Amino acid sequence: EDSGILSLSWIGHQPTVQDYDGLKNVQEGMNLFAKTVLTNPSEVIPPIEIAMIRQFHKAITQVTDLALETAYTDDEACNAAAAADDDVCVVPPSRYDDLSKDTILDYNVHVCDIGAIMEFE
Repeated sequence: EDSGILSLSWIGHQPTVQDYDGLKNVQEGMNLFAKTVLTNPSEVIPPIEIAMIRQFHKAITQVTDLALETAYTDDEACNAAAAADDDVCVVPPSRYDDLSKDTILDYNVHVCDIGAIMEFE
């Protein structure tokens, strides 16, 4: 039975800060899209297509909002701190990448060749 209540579970790992930031970017983009394109759609787009785009937009917006709401619900200490107007919040280490792993980073990789623009006469 379709109760209308949505639920969400993460596939793989819990979201990281970078994942959360990506979701915030999606949310902001969807809000901007709603304020611009969906508010005043082009006359070139048939009404049936606009209706489908609005349905798709609504679904993506709902799931993004839900993902953002549930991304850090495991932060019981932070939720309790927020409820108590406390400035102390302990973030679970699962939110971040595993810093105990030895990762080799090549700091000598050139991102781009800026030699030509750095030559002075």
